[in-house]
Amino acid sequence: MPANLPPQYLEAERHYREAKSTRKPIPGMMPFENVQIQLVDVPPINFEIGEAWLSPMVRNADALIIMVDLNGDPLAQMEEVLADWRGFE
Repeated sequence: MPANLPPQYLEAERHYREAKSTRKPIPGMMPFENVQIQLVDVPPINFEIGEAWLSPMVRNADALIIMVDLNGDPLAQMEEVLADWRGFE
């Protein structure tokens, strides 16, 4: 691992080694050309619980990446996520 990594990356790397899953939102910065892009890794979303921090975070975002498990049926998973998201306001 390179020695000049930012502290957020090192914290996230340690977290993944220990927990294997994100437990709280972890922010990080990604350089792209001449700008810094903020990325936030969030825990798996459970729409039945309705995390209070999720809706404002997504509404303030410029983009959203939804990850699905390619070992299963990714289209069905995506349809389920979108159906859940429509009901989560």
